[in-house]
Amino acid sequence: MFTNLQVALRVVWAGQVLNTKPGRHHTATQMGNGIFPGEKQKAASFYNLKVRDGGGKWDPITDLNNFKDSRYCYDSQIMSLFVSDAFYFGGPGRGPSCM
Repeated sequence: MFTNLQVALRVVWAGQVLNTKPGRHHTATQMGNGIFPGEKQKAASFYNLKVRDGGGKWDPITDLNNFKDSRYCYDSQIMSLFVSDAFYFGGPGRGPSCM
């Protein structure tokens, strides 16, 4: 993917929805497949996340952090039961709890 990088201090997986407040409400744009992470089997997910070290070896993620700023519109959740290098994400956008 990237052939000219020497070293990285941090790797980030992120999602963003542009919200221009159409009609003075939150946008109805979905994130992921539009399903909140609480519905685990149906929500969008990333799993088997790996980073490549300086020697070319693929290593699992060891310290996955979770940040969200519009949890009533979109959410994310780190998987920790069976898989440690994965997360669920998504949400419907505008709805009863997201105006």
